[in-house]
Amino acid sequence: MSNEELTPEVLARRAYHVRNALASFSLEGEYPSKEAEDLFNKFASGEIETIDELRVQINLL
Repeated sequence: MSNEELTPEVLARRAYHVRNALASFSLEGEYPSKEAEDLFNKFASGEIETIDELRVQINLL
């Protein structure tokens, strides 16, 4: 995914998956920290470009 161009379609797909991931947390009665939620949203918007970069940022929390 690191070579993936961040087109509007790609960003829309990311936003869809982030919304579903956050909904899954809440269905399980768990909620990510505000910082983690912000990182997920930055990934969805393209501010964080790759899943590897997202993993690194989450591991720093």
